[in-house]
Amino acid sequence: MRFTTSQTDVYADHLDWHYRQNRTEKDISRKVTHRRWYYSLTDWIEFEEIADLEERAKSQFFEKAHEEVVLKTQEA
Repeated sequence: MRFTTSQTDVYADHLDWHYRQNRTEKDISRKVTHRRWYYSLTDWIEFEEIADLEERAKSQFFEKAHEEVVLKTQEA
């Protein structure tokens, strides 16, 4: 026999400890993390999307160009 009876019991307890540690780590990794679905009130009020600013700048340019084309065609 490799271990005495008392050593076998201690070793079995040690292996049980490893099993419990691994189980709790797996359980923690399975839990859903908390996500904030909504902005806070101040974030919502102060929010300004960068893409909208870029889109607005592009559309103003094209609208101005379109107006110039319309004016030129009306003059001709």
